[in-house]
Amino acid sequence: MTNKNVAIIGGGMVGLATAWRCAKAGHKVTLYERNTCGSGCSGYSLGGLVPYTPTRQHPIAQFQRASLALYPQFSDDLLAQTGQHIGYQRAGRLQLLSTIGKRESAAHDLTLNPAQGKLLTQTEAKIKFPHVNVPEYGAFLCHDTAYVDVSATLTALKQACLNQGVTLHENTPISVADIEADFDQIVVTAGIWSDEALATHATEKTATTPMVGHGLELKLPAQTFNHMVRMGEIYAIPHADGRVLIGSDTMRPETSADWLPNQHIVESILTAAQTMLPCLKQAKVTKIWRAPRPKSSDRAQPIRHLSDKIILATGHYKIGFCLTPKIAADIAAEL
Repeated sequence: MTNKNVAIIGGGMVGLATAWRCAKAGHKVTLYERNTCGSGCSGYSLGGLVPYTPTRQHPIAQFQRASLALYPQFSDDLLAQTGQHIGYQRAGRLQLLSTIGKRESAAHDLTLNPAQGKLLTQTEAKIKFPHVNVPEYGAFLCHDTAYVDVSATLTALKQACLNQGVTLHENTPISVADIEADFDQIVVTAGIWSDEALATHATEKTATTPMVGHGLELKLPAQTFNHMVRMGEIYAIPHADGRVLIGSDTMRPETSADWLPNQHIVESILTAAQTMLPCLKQAKVTKIWRAPRPKSSDRAQPIRHLSDKIILATGHYKIGFCLTPKIAADIAAEL
C-alpha cells in the first residue's frame, strides 16, 4: 500500500472517524471543518442505533446493518486509542405497536430473523416494563438496537484523530477546488455543507437537501429505564445520569422560521413522549433544539466516487451515526 496525502472536508461523526481510520492505516491526513468539530448535524444527533428491519433489503439497509455490527469493536478501538468510553449500550428497543397491522408486520419480521427480538402481548410487556404505557396490541422487543453518548463519541473521535497525528483545521471553510492540487485524495463529509465544499464539482446527483427535526433533552432524578422506547415517530433514549433524549419530527425547511424550535410541535412531541412513558411527566425539560439533517437527492450509496480523487460520504439523513464505522473502515481500506 502506498501511503497517501488525504484531506477530509467536514469534521462531524463521519469525517472524524474517517480521518482517524485513514491515519491509523498509515496515511497522512488533514481535516478541515468550517466551524468546530462536531458542532454541526452530528452534534444534534440523539445517538440511536436502530437497525433496518429484515424486510428492507435495499443497499443502504444492508450497509447499515453491516455497519452496526462493527460498533462493539469501534467502541473498543476508541477506548484503546483514547481511554474514553463513548457510552455504547446494546440495551434494546421496545417498539410499541399501535395497530394490528403493526403487530402483524413485526411478526413477519421475526419470521425472517427470529434472533432479532421477541413479540410481547400487552400483558407481557406491562409486566416486564411497568414504566411504559403499553397499547392494546403489545410491543416488539428488538435486541439489536443500541445507542451511544453523542458528546462522548465526538470528543473521543477528535482525541483519536489528534493521537493518531491527524492535522485538524477548525473554523476553516474550504472547497475542493482550494486544495485539490495539494492532496492525493479528498473525502467530502460535510453534511448539509457538502454542496458548498464541492463548489464547481457539485451536480444534481451530489446535491444534499437540509431537513430539520426537533430534539428534546429531559432530566429525571435518576435513570428509570435503560432501553429505547418508541411509538411511531416518537422515541426516547435514556442515559445513566438521568437524561432522556426525545425525538422527533422531520420536515424540509421552507422559511427561516422553520430552522427554529416550534412551540406547538415541541408540546406535541413532549405530550406523546409523556403518554408513552408517564414517568417523563416528572422530568424537567433542559434543552430544546431544531437541527438539520443532510439528505441526498436520491437514495445514494453511503460512499460515492465523484472521480478517482474525490470521494463523497454525505447525505446520510437520520442514520449517519449508524453508518459511520463501516464508512470509515471502507474508505481507509480502499485508500
